[in-house]
Amino acid sequence: MFGGDMEIPEQLKEIIRHSSEAEVVEIVLMSLKEAIKDPDAFAKAGNIPPMLANGLKMLPKTDAALRPMAKSMAQMLIKQVKSGGGTPSFDDMQESLGDASSWMSNFMGGAVDSDSAAATPAIPDNVTRLIEQSIECKKREDFAQAEELLKEALDLCPIEGPATCQVLNNLATTQLILDKYDAAEANLKQFLKLAEKHLAPDDHHIASSYFGLAMVREAQNKTADADLLYKKALSIAEKAYVNAPLELAHMLETLANFYEGQKLWRKADPLFQRAFQLREKALGAEDLEVAEQYVRYALVHESREHFAEAEMFCYKSLQIKYKLLEKDDPDLARNQALLASIYIGQQEYEKAEPIIKQSIDVLVEKSDPDELVYPLEIYARLLNATGREEEAKEVTERVAVLSAEE
Repeated sequence: MFGGDMEIPEQLKEIIRHSSEAEVVEIVLMSLKEAIKDPDAFAKAGNIPPMLANGLKMLPKTDAALRPMAKSMAQMLIKQVKSGGGTPSFDDMQESLGDASSWMSNFMGGAVDSDSAAATPAIPDNVTRLIEQSIECKKREDFAQAEELLKEALDLCPIEGPATCQVLNNLATTQLILDKYDAAEANLKQFLKLAEKHLAPDDHHIASSYFGLAMVREAQNKTADADLLYKKALSIAEKAYVNAPLELAHMLETLANFYEGQKLWRKADPLFQRAFQLREKALGAEDLEVAEQYVRYALVHESREHFAEAEMFCYKSLQIKYKLLEKDDPDLARNQALLASIYIGQQEYEKAEPIIKQSIDVLVEKSDPDELVYPLEIYARLLNATGREEEAKEVTERVAVLSAEE
């Protein structure tokens, strides 16, 4: 997990992509606590470099001593994952820890100043435990329980301290996922007030908080306010995510979708294009995430009834997926269903039928039943368009049953 010539595990990458910095710090801290119990065993298993194992042996087993190291390592991991960069080298890791003096002095052979370590701002242990539990809940997609744990953590935090700032950010993000916009708005505003004291003006948490407020305004149909907040978030993100192009791409694409929903296509298209360029540069031309962006563009153009453009983007996505996936991969089958839908929009029914049937066959065999809803809806459209109403009715009834089971 911690560098050298080892790959960052895919599962960890996915968690990092969908977590705040505070959450990643807690994950790294938990890993360090495990590693410090038996550093040699961790090094032997290839989980940490031997040099780091030696440094861990000298560290006090306290949160105050470990947290600066965990924070610096978390920032390094976030930078590596979100920039699409390669596996961090030990030099990358050592450089990232330059500010963690309470760890570095010990790692390089000096003594740890316990007074200095104790003075380092840290989240109280009882709050840390609640944050850890909330992270586990989020992994299980139990966001309601995560919210309750974070509320409890917030009640235990010192008033207006950095811990309060971090918990508020996590809580508001969770409430946005739960569509609790009023609660999220209140916590985001309180976070931004505290952020003036504890964070730099171009911190990515501030960008994401304005982004969250824009989502609230959009949900309230206050599009003018949402537009201003999205733009403010993006202006901060341009600085905050200079080394995290994938995160910036996500913000650009969300603003593009906002304009798309208002049919402001001239505003949306340049943002879509820039988001794509950032992803392609970070990930390479033949990456599944790039393929998925082509899928999103295909869906955008299909909704506009720009079928030629939709077909082009769908083909580009399929070209990548044919190289990277097995022929019976469910993701490929879903992509083929989209192509069939585009053909139906162009009234090219003979092209659409074998493709949608193949997609359904694969998804019946390889995926969960709810994955069949989308291709079956497309198949029902095809049957209706070609005068086979009775067959279409049977397929529609099947869709209704599957939808009821979700």
